[in-house]
Amino acid sequence: TKQIVTRGDQPPDLRPEVLRRLDDKALQEDLLARVHADRLALELAARGITVDHLINNAGIGLVGRADEADLAAQLRVLDLDVRVVTELALRLLPGMVARRRGGILNVASLGAFQGLPWLSTYGGSKAYVLGWSEALHVELRGTGVRCCALCPGPVATGWFATAHLERTDFLNEPTTRAPVGLPGFATV
Repeated sequence: TKQIVTRGDQPPDLRPEVLRRLDDKALQEDLLARVHADRLALELAARGITVDHLINNAGIGLVGRADEADLAAQLRVLDLDVRVVTELALRLLPGMVARRRGGILNVASLGAFQGLPWLSTYGGSKAYVLGWSEALHVELRGTGVRCCALCPGPVATGWFATAHLERTDFLNEPTTRAPVGLPGFATV
């Protein structure tokens, strides 16, 4: 099984010793740099890596009132949460369809189902991921390729620090993982 790491920084679970264990199976790219999703696709091809399943878990957020929050930061949220998610899927999808097998699991959020005041850009981006995934699911019928969206609630990750959300006690004890995601994906 090939594992692909696509985050440019190193979150706690991707310490150098973990990356060394992945050896030649790991690729790291800063997906916010516009050329890097393309470079990732080219590197996969150069290494002869066939991607059968994409877990599109890219996402960042930003807390603040939309008119007061930094515009460049809000555009970064949209770039990663919408453009990169879409681009990675669309770059890998033709090969899956040609092989008549594969799947895309796009990670949206419970926030996709409602407006999120003070997280409006994030909520809107996840609403896009959910709607787009539902549309792809229908478009891919009969191809052997599946697409679905996972909509977890709060998960204890570095997301909260990146979003500058310091107080998380109102989130009802975020869990450390979304245990139903992969088994649910297998049944779609």
